[in-house]
This record gives sequence, C-alpha cells and structure tokens, in this order.
Amino acid sequence: MTAPLGGPPAMNRFHIAAMAFQRARQLHNGARPRVDDTGHKSTRLALLEILADTISWTITEPLAKVGEQA
Repeated sequence: MTAPLGGPPAMNRFHIAAMAFQRARQLHNGARPRVDDTGHKSTRLALLEILADTISWTITEPLAKVGEQA
C-alpha cells in the first residue's frame, strides 16, 4: 500500500497534519531537525521529516478519565 504524498504507509492526510503540527511545535521549541534545514521554517521541516520517514509514531487509544468505566 502506498501512502499519500509519498510518506510512510498507512498514514492519511489527517495523521500527517497532526504529526506535522506536533513536530513543528517541537522544532520551534528547539528540537534538532532530522533533515537538512537550509532555509526552511519549522512547519516545512516537520512535513519534510515526516515524508522522509525520520519520525517514529504510534496510534494509541485515549486514556479513560477518572470515574469513567472502560
């Protein structure tokens, strides 16, 4: 299965957008880029990192709130 935009498999555009948002925030707060950062802003770097498959990710179930039954 090929992924949209050439990214890692089993990712849709919403996963890519969510991951890019989180990674851009990390980059803006001082994280080191994992791809060449020449002239790119943190949002573009985040997308380039995701498409280069340099970011590891997992999808987890949300935790139950206190007092809620699972």
